Amino acid sequence: GKELRAYILYFLGCFYHKIKDTSEAKRKLAECVKLKSGAEIESSARELLGNIWDNVIRPPFWEWWLCSPLNRWPRRVIFGVILSSILALLVIHPFIPAWFPALQINWILYTALILLLIIILVLPSIQLIRVRDVEVELRSPPAIGPVLSPPIMEEKLKELEVQSERRGSVPGND
Repeated sequence: GKELRAYILYFLGCFYHKIKDTSEAKRKLAECVKLKSGAEIESSARELLGNIWDNVIRPPFWEWWLCSPLNRWPRRVIFGVILSSILALLVIHPFIPAWFPALQINWILYTALILLLIIILVLPSIQLIRVRDVEVELRSPPAIGPVLSPPIMEEKLKELEVQSERRGSVPGND
């Protein structure tokens, strides 16, 4: 049941993506990934979902970190660590000379560290960087175009049905 449902959700997600219904495609693919069916299609669903999230939906950086359909909690933790580091560095900097008089602060490195953390934080939103003669454009990867022909889908669903019948369950009864 789970494996068949994963394939159905993946196919639906691909079809919605083909007809440019991005939000529904994201929802179906996220549901496919959440099933944790162990089906081989799960990695394809993750890849397509990541492509849709990063390159089609292109959320603002805070949504990319906090509302991602993939790796939500690791991204939230990293976002929290980076943001709290920035805030701590900004709040602590006036007190460093008073607390550690022998410590000489290199303000250029201190500022560079804060700027680096801010850049890491907003990096998911950067598409084009232009500096005088140097131009860097982050290109999105090519769209994943799964080959979804009716014979291939029918063959895969029949394989799943035969496997299900061998295990003693009928797909409609799950």
